[in-house]
Amino acid sequence: MNQSLLGKTALVTGGGRGIGLAVSRALLEAGAAVTMVGRTESTLEMASSQLSAAGSKLAYFVGDVSDEATVENAAALARREFGRIDILVNNAQVIAVASLMDLSRDDFEAAWQSGPMAALAFMKECHADLCDGGVVINMLSGVGIRWDMDNYGAYGAAKQALATITRTAACEWGPAGIRVVGVMPNAATDAWVDFEVNYPEAASDYVARLPLRRMGSPDEIARVIAFLAGPDAGLITGSVVKVDGGFAP
Repeated sequence: MNQSLLGKTALVTGGGRGIGLAVSRALLEAGAAVTMVGRTESTLEMASSQLSAAGSKLAYFVGDVSDEATVENAAALARREFGRIDILVNNAQVIAVASLMDLSRDDFEAAWQSGPMAALAFMKECHADLCDGGVVINMLSGVGIRWDMDNYGAYGAAKQALATITRTAACEWGPAGIRVVGVMPNAATDAWVDFEVNYPEAASDYVARLPLRRMGSPDEIARVIAFLAGPDAGLITGSVVKVDGGFAP
């Protein structure tokens, strides 16, 4: 088994389900200690049960990433349990899907607060831990650069802002030995399954436009993230790694 992250500690937001759960598993299997952050305790409890076979160094914190107290206390828990934070994966994001005319201010702000603002808050909170070899991995989305942006204005804007923060942090924090990488996934998560059920024709058309003609699995995304967090990716920073079956140009 690959143990390239043995002795490392990771903090994963939105770590209890979907891609976040797969990332937590992949990092544990690579030898890292993992602290998951999520809003629902029952989800995190179930995730912990599922991940028990992957590694014993696992903790979780229940809280909303939009809340500054969650940022501070989740990082404090990771330090208390495992010593420091070497890997930060910003995966949490509230998704607002609506036309611009129907989009409420509250929905737009929720996307912004849970996405780029929360990610930046975690990055700044963990900065001292990450110096001299740490890595930040920010989950982006191809939705921000797709040609048909109908209903995706809030989500796309939030993810594009996070892409800019990712590149900026890579430039500003590189001299301190911190790598910052964006990952643009395309995976069959629970949200995708719901989309397939509710809009089967749209889902089929979407997959038909992908060069590989299939959605990825959360585990496929997670294995790439585990690689990016490890020593073999030591020269990768400021990049957006597309793990999307060819969706984004």
